[in-house]
Amino acid sequence: MPELKSARWKWIVRVLQVLLFVAVAWGIWNCIHNALNELDEYSLSWGDFHPGWLALSGFFYLMGMLPAGLFWHRILHEVNERPRLTDTLRAYYIGHLGKYVPGKAMVIVMRAGVLGSSGVNKTTAAVTIFMETLTQMTVGAAFAAAVIAVRYSQHWQLLVLALLLMFCAGLPTVPVIFRRLVRWLQVAQLNPEIEEKLNGITFRLVGLGWLYNLAGWLVLGLSLWAVLHAVPTTTTVVGNDVETLLLLSATSALAIVSGFLSLIPGGLGVRELVMMSLMSHELQLGAVLPVIASIIIRLVWLGAELVAAAAGVLLAKQPFRPGETPD
Repeated sequence: MPELKSARWKWIVRVLQVLLFVAVAWGIWNCIHNALNELDEYSLSWGDFHPGWLALSGFFYLMGMLPAGLFWHRILHEVNERPRLTDTLRAYYIGHLGKYVPGKAMVIVMRAGVLGSSGVNKTTAAVTIFMETLTQMTVGAAFAAAVIAVRYSQHWQLLVLALLLMFCAGLPTVPVIFRRLVRWLQVAQLNPEIEEKLNGITFRLVGLGWLYNLAGWLVLGLSLWAVLHAVPTTTTVVGNDVETLLLLSATSALAIVSGFLSLIPGGLGVRELVMMSLMSHELQLGAVLPVIASIIIRLVWLGAELVAAAAGVLLAKQPFRPGETPD
């Protein structure tokens, strides 16, 4: 009987894994299909864009996301989990594909599942994912609000939006509030040690997360800058000055945070709306270029995520075993 139950459980797990794969694949295909349809409306093909700039944009995107992954690794160590850095980053980048499934929960399922093979408690991993993600969103909204307030205060609607997003994402990251939320959600029923572990989440750790993620958002602005250079005939239009790069970083930050909190898969439509609004008015790029750039950057970011996830799968190490010393 125990062997029968074990075999049945393995089949259930396999079925769930297949369903997970199908859900993620459907979300990704839906994103690509919608973006390509929008691109067709402007009679453009991939051959019209400069591949070098597109590749550079994808590289900047992955590097812009890296600080958040490093911060997650730091959180895990502060709560007495000891994954390898390579395993943490592998789970982090693979989990990005889960955001194309409605509800965003698939990101947590995928990251915690991948990291679970490294000896990390899945409940603890899931809890730390919330802290990492909300900190990244808070910093992005705060950075966007600061740039808009200092340089583009006439767009008070976007300033209000950035401040509201900062408040909504940032309040749960206050260590005392975060621990109370975890207690209120009765996570201890799944992991009795969780409340003790969360004592490692302090204001110092959150402050460190702000520094990590501020660097990440600045690099993400370079990704949008590279995409604008990739669009035909625009290399002499987009400025290379610090003010332009700050605006592009704020644009990327506000777009991604808005898309995340909208709970729409991949932030589809929300990201584009925010990007088009800031780029068309402040960079004076006209009405068409911001639309094309917002479509292309979605495909570039998705392509970069697929490459990173594929690399993570191919470079997977043997499961972590108790007694091993992680990197």
